[in-house]
Amino acid sequence: LRRRLEECHRNLSDCMQSGRSVTQIAFEHGFNSLPHFSRVFRNQFGITPSELRQRVADATVAAARLLS
Repeated sequence: LRRRLEECHRNLSDCMQSGRSVTQIAFEHGFNSLPHFSRVFRNQFGITPSELRQRVADATVAAARLLS
């Protein structure tokens, strides 16, 4: 479970995979229920998958602003 969650975390943190939904990533790694995935993800990392996605997007925008 931990390894599958870590792989999901990596995928959700990867800007190149931002076009894939949280559901697609969860199901690809063997989760059959989005509510269950979200619950165990939050227990493991302290944030929901959607919150992680938003933080990554915010950090990407901030980095782009610094570079311009």
